[in-house]
Amino acid sequence: YPMVQCADNDYYLKHAFDGRPLAVGSIFIDCRNNKKVEKNRNIVIYGHNMLNGSMFCDATKFLEEDFFMNTENDIEITTFDGHYTFRVFSAYPTNMYDNYFKTYFPENEDFLKFCEEREAMSLYHREGITFSPDDVIITLSTCILGNDDGRYAVHAKLIKVES
Repeated sequence: YPMVQCADNDYYLKHAFDGRPLAVGSIFIDCRNNKKVEKNRNIVIYGHNMLNGSMFCDATKFLEEDFFMNTENDIEITTFDGHYTFRVFSAYPTNMYDNYFKTYFPENEDFLKFCEEREAMSLYHREGITFSPDDVIITLSTCILGNDDGRYAVHAKLIKVES
């Protein structure tokens, strides 16, 4: 899927990546994130959880232990700057009031605390995941069907960059 970004986090909820009105919207990156992957701490990516299996429906598979633990399910993102591979370290149900989509961390300790707290919230835990101030993570955010305030959050750490 193409990912898009604009000046607010509302536009692509109801528009296609090419700007056409579209009730189901697009997959989009939080407006607070930098376009350069490495210039972010937490890149937040939003997408609808579609019943037909499209968009972020597959993100909910990380709530199953076998899928979560399988490193073949690493998340790959390609931008104009390179190909990035992220390994999931946390997946859990939450709600729209939880600040799981935080993008600004004034101190390195704030970022590390965020990562550790999110890892602790996960339904499953992967061995050997550690965090450093130089890490980049992504957060996938999608809705819980039938629960207006409910969300699923999936967090993954950047593990490989290719040009």
